[in-house]
Amino acid sequence: QKRRGPLSLSGEENLLLAGLLQDFRTIAPTTLVNRLTDPLLAQALAENLPLDDTRTPDLLYEIGKAFPQKNVQGAVRKAFFKLKQRGIAVPHGRGDEKPPVPSPAKEEPSAYVGPIDGAGNRAVFIVIPQRAMGVDLAMGMIGDEEGIIEFIYGRYGRKRMREVKDLFFARIPHMVETSLSHAATELERAYRKEEGRPGASAREYLRLRPWLLETVELLDRPAVADFIPVDTVSVDILTQTQIERLLHHELMTSWAVDAEKVGPLSEEIARAEASPIFISEAQRREHIDKIREEGITKIFGDKEREIFKRRLEETAFVFFKIGEGTLARLSLAAALSIGEKTTLFKANPFLSALVDRRFSQTPIHAGSSPIILA
Repeated sequence: QKRRGPLSLSGEENLLLAGLLQDFRTIAPTTLVNRLTDPLLAQALAENLPLDDTRTPDLLYEIGKAFPQKNVQGAVRKAFFKLKQRGIAVPHGRGDEKPPVPSPAKEEPSAYVGPIDGAGNRAVFIVIPQRAMGVDLAMGMIGDEEGIIEFIYGRYGRKRMREVKDLFFARIPHMVETSLSHAATELERAYRKEEGRPGASAREYLRLRPWLLETVELLDRPAVADFIPVDTVSVDILTQTQIERLLHHELMTSWAVDAEKVGPLSEEIARAEASPIFISEAQRREHIDKIREEGITKIFGDKEREIFKRRLEETAFVFFKIGEGTLARLSLAAALSIGEKTTLFKANPFLSALVDRRFSQTPIHAGSSPIILA
């Protein structure tokens, strides 16, 4: 029998092969295959892929589909045979006499997002069906201030995926289906909070990120705008009664202003309550109202207002998806009202209601400190 020696690659091809073997865990298989310059390099990659990595079967499949040359097909078949010997499932049950047979993917990826809690955190869940075997599953918690809090990405069998999904959705009520572009936009926004220093969870997201950014375009407007045109919503519908209705829904019961942020305002109001300098109670109330209005506008600077505006836009989307069309419009109206300019003498009514909620949860006492409010 003929014995084949090692492949004769140029120095440049050897460097490229080393780079491909290093990057294949973080780059989508189709993107990686596009980097292969010739069949010889494709053969070398197929022969050198680690057999203990879950991404190897899919990449072998894409190599076999892209290169019909006999040497490449032989390398792919041998690699599949070795995988089968290890008890690892291969695309279409191949790995013996024939190369993998390409077939169009019949299932599209699905994505889900959860409601935003009082800290600005929400869940994201993505299912990516694989032609070869099982599904890729991505799930985690992200925050508009903390970035990527938790994130898991890996290959699951379909039965196990359904079990994980049922458990995940049971723990986080009101998960709603959305577009992959929407989920990717939310993940990217959270990832950028890492400011170039990703933690462990963000590094896990980096395994999914190349495929995600290659597959979809990020949204440049709120997802709810596809269902409720923004120009059809007026801030005039946002009465005090409607704000209370909005805040009393279970999606928003945890919403409130951070206790430390309202601490100085709480102390200033407490001093005014105890001050003996006012001639009448009406004068005292007028002074306290002025303190309150000015304090609220100081608490919510441009950055804070933008954060709450986005939270309300995303909450409007969830309201719409769960069949609460009226509350979706109210949430969107609240978001629009926050986007309007205000003065020190007129606080935004929705933000004002959030501060009042914090005060009602923790009564104001003279001499109280921000810690007591927590």
